[in-house]
Amino acid sequence: MDSDQPIGSIADEIIAKCRQKTAIDEAIVVIEDVSETEVRYANNHITTNGIRRDRELTLILTKTVKNLQYVGIQSVSSVAGSEEMDNFIAQTFAALEASVPSANNEELIGKSLTQDVLPINVDTDHDLQGDVNCYLPSKKADPYIFREPLAELKEVFAGQGKGKSLLSGLMSYGITTTHLATTTDVAFTGEERIGIFEIVKRQANATGDLSSSWIGEVTRDFQDISPYGIDKRLSERLSWGQKKVNLPPGRYEVIMPPSVVADLMLELYMAADGLDAREGGTVFSAPGGLPMYGRRLCDSRFSLYSDPHDGDVGCNDVFVTTSNGSDSSVFDNGRRLEKTYWLEEGVVKNLRAPRYTEHKYGLAPAFHIGNLLLASNKESTSLEDMIRQTKRGLLITCLWYIREVDRAKLLLTGLTRDGVYLVEHGEIVAEVNNFRFNDSPLTLLNNAIATSAPSLAYPRESGEWMPLCKMPAVTVAGFNFDSVSSAS
Repeated sequence: MDSDQPIGSIADEIIAKCRQKTAIDEAIVVIEDVSETEVRYANNHITTNGIRRDRELTLILTKTVKNLQYVGIQSVSSVAGSEEMDNFIAQTFAALEASVPSANNEELIGKSLTQDVLPINVDTDHDLQGDVNCYLPSKKADPYIFREPLAELKEVFAGQGKGKSLLSGLMSYGITTTHLATTTDVAFTGEERIGIFEIVKRQANATGDLSSSWIGEVTRDFQDISPYGIDKRLSERLSWGQKKVNLPPGRYEVIMPPSVVADLMLELYMAADGLDAREGGTVFSAPGGLPMYGRRLCDSRFSLYSDPHDGDVGCNDVFVTTSNGSDSSVFDNGRRLEKTYWLEEGVVKNLRAPRYTEHKYGLAPAFHIGNLLLASNKESTSLEDMIRQTKRGLLITCLWYIREVDRAKLLLTGLTRDGVYLVEHGEIVAEVNNFRFNDSPLTLLNNAIATSAPSLAYPRESGEWMPLCKMPAVTVAGFNFDSVSSAS
């Protein structure tokens, strides 16, 4: 399977072969092409660059025997020619024969489910961010997209002075083309383009103490990325580190920029699993072993949701998966995705759950969507005004190494990194030591003093799997730091 061979023609050939088989009920083909280019830099120099292309082809076969449903799944990176394709299909049949009954006793989405059926005419372009035709080769990420920001960045490097400040980081740009085809005549081709710009600046102050600061941004085309502007912001932060103060652990008023809020909200989103909540012991579990639909989880100011059609962080609006799990089912491939509230004004509205759980457990189906947004219904302010309004608190610029401690309370632990600053009487007066925190995202949602308007936010910890976030900055009345950290 040549990486330039159109994914639509490959899927058509596999589906046609599977239609001739009488030993199966249905077949699902998912092909994902990833083209990525990146540039890395360290110590004010470009160090490496490269281009990567990957293809994953997954075939899913289903059959029903005595009212029990069986599923066989196989994935490969390439099938060169008809013989290899036949072998791949045969291997998937073998996986089907060796499988155990699936819990997902559900009809595959297709014409019989008129509310879910997708356009069958795959010749028609279907794309959120540009023209996509599954009968043309998948688009390649062009390194030329870095031309302007890279030229700026080289000038920024040149302006740092000999060893005075050191910049490191990366720029990456990826195009992911996804094609779904089924024997129930569902067809979908989607394309997502995501760029990431990350940079860390390190600098020693007059006393020789080293300070560092990180900024990460998500973009579609790098036209909105300004290395000059980002370096200026980093330099401002490092100027706050000319004075350093050691503070003890404790509960502090904390100002969290959108990237910090994004990392914490993603932990809350990951916990919003309907089946896990039904089994009990999660923050979304209600008494009696039921998920807490319709119950208040946090302050009514906040709503957490996903929206594939958002103008800033839009993503594919069709559910595609290659595996079964607590919150996903291969039988849901092709389901249309719409704006979905996980929390609406503090009340639990949806938890991720496959369709089959509706009749089996009474869980309302809700599906993973590739973005996350947080909004407040109260008046917003700016991050700068939050600082000016703070009598005494901490500004933390990013979090790192976040882990769950107690799923019933969604208690997390993690580290601050690359810039924690003391705010007194509306001014940033010093850099302080790093901390290990021990607290919950619900503290943010329940103890918020002020919020900004939402903006694009790249989460440092979780950006690799969910880069598309839109979050406000939030001032939290009290956030718990239980020890000092040596992280730098």
